[in-house]
Amino acid sequence: MSQAAARAPWPRPTRWRLRLLMAGVCGAAALAAALSGGSAAAAGGAARWAVLAGELAADGDPRRRLELRDGESGPREASWRAVAAGLRADAELQDLLSGVIRDSPHRAVFFETRSVRGQDADRVPFEFVVLDAPSLASRATTSDLRSFAQQVGAAGPDALATEFPNLGGDARLVVPLPNRDILAQDPGAFAHLAKFMRATAQDPARSRAVWSAVGATIEDHWAARPAERMWLSTSGLGVY
Repeated sequence: MSQAAARAPWPRPTRWRLRLLMAGVCGAAALAAALSGGSAAAAGGAARWAVLAGELAADGDPRRRLELRDGESGPREASWRAVAAGLRADAELQDLLSGVIRDSPHRAVFFETRSVRGQDADRVPFEFVVLDAPSLASRATTSDLRSFAQQVGAAGPDALATEFPNLGGDARLVVPLPNRDILAQDPGAFAHLAKFMRATAQDPARSRAVWSAVGATIEDHWAARPAERMWLSTSGLGVY
């Protein structure tokens, strides 16, 4: 297991992972999956999503849940099912989650969620932590554009993100596609998740495409393997 997994605040099942890979350092520049959020309201209306801070994790960062507000039932803790659907298609949630990563005081972060089975996703609250990752910040300083060039190159010409299996076949990697103009301004923009979110703050279509791919991949996995545990993980020190 990578150091990121070793630091996780919750026990890890030996099952399926969804990870968000950044084109980072050392050929396995990994930053796996991520979520978090600032505050975004739908155009012309009140915000439907909010981040709720709870108890502290082992590293001192709060465990967080998402609250979903709608006009019919009022505020409620958002389930995994609601969050996956929101990630796939709700720009407000996508921007909210990008904001927490972008506004984190840490140079680099690890993101971890609790595990869930698809068959339980309607009743299990979505809960996550965003942890300081100083080792990632010191290692992932440049964008590695070679290690996954084949997978990235297979994406369509208009794609902003793609996904593919890891070598072990027990995880799906969701990858934002590098952009020449962004890299010209910051060669490390795709080195890890926090840098990506900050470098693309003025181009939200890129982060939204990543979240959309994350949500769709989660839903596809639940449809195929509803009884298998999965989780969303940021592990930026290696892909395995």
